[in-house]
Amino acid sequence: MNSPSAIEVKNLDHLGIVAGIIDEIGLVDQINKILGQHPQSKVSAGQAVKAMILNGLGFVSGTLYMFPKYMESYACEQLVGEGVLPEYLNDDRLGRVLDQLYLKGLTGIFTLIALAAVKKYGVDLSSLHLDSSSLHLHGEYKTGLPEVAFEKIATTENETVLLEVAPQPINITYGYSRDHRPDLKQFIIELICSSDGDIPIFLKAASGNQSDTKTFAKTLVYFRENLLAQNQKIKNQLGKLTHHPTLRWIFQCFQGIHLLIINGVSQISNLSNERLSILQFFPNACRRYYLLI
Repeated sequence: MNSPSAIEVKNLDHLGIVAGIIDEIGLVDQINKILGQHPQSKVSAGQAVKAMILNGLGFVSGTLYMFPKYMESYACEQLVGEGVLPEYLNDDRLGRVLDQLYLKGLTGIFTLIALAAVKKYGVDLSSLHLDSSSLHLHGEYKTGLPEVAFEKIATTENETVLLEVAPQPINITYGYSRDHRPDLKQFIIELICSSDGDIPIFLKAASGNQSDTKTFAKTLVYFRENLLAQNQKIKNQLGKLTHHPTLRWIFQCFQGIHLLIINGVSQISNLSNERLSILQFFPNACRRYYLLI
């Protein structure tokens, strides 16, 4: 009598598309280069950031301490990297990476990655738009943390001590409210976007009382251009054929796709002809997560 097959089912949904975009712009390698890698780390800093982006762009996300539980239902190794198990993506590891990113300077890191996406997708930067927006918060948010400095020994003949000062946190406070909640404290987000696709090139968080001074969207442009070039259309939310579907609708179309592992052999389920037809308009970096290539 044959023994029963060992079957394992993991979700992919739309996250294969997101992972493919991350791979195309080389985000993991860039983060690893900036933050460095420890030989004993089971998850690199770049993989941790990739996992957090996948979590954030899922329709149902999980907080840091619930991250391993959230990733259990997804094809973690397929999406994040070989050998990366859900339990490795715990809040301690993710928290340390977030601290490293903060100390290195989030604005600079964001700009480096954005410019890599600009180069990859050929975004036109001849015209840019600068704007800011306020985000209100509930709570006291008592700030005023002490300044933190890290000692570094210079490798010079005199071996002098250098001090590297950690960035000061923004001030969560009252200010001009663009979302019409002047009764609540807030912080400011400053953005510089390209006129070509509204791609965010520069992002900075600022204190709530600061005076005035959107990289996945480009893939949607790539998708739409491919539809037009091949004179193809897909159905939108109303069931009507269109050349200009939204990325959120495309993501919803990919819900329910799973990675099945049967006796150690991987295959993708629920990849219908309609989904395959949509997938052909995405770059190879996205398709490989569904076609297992």
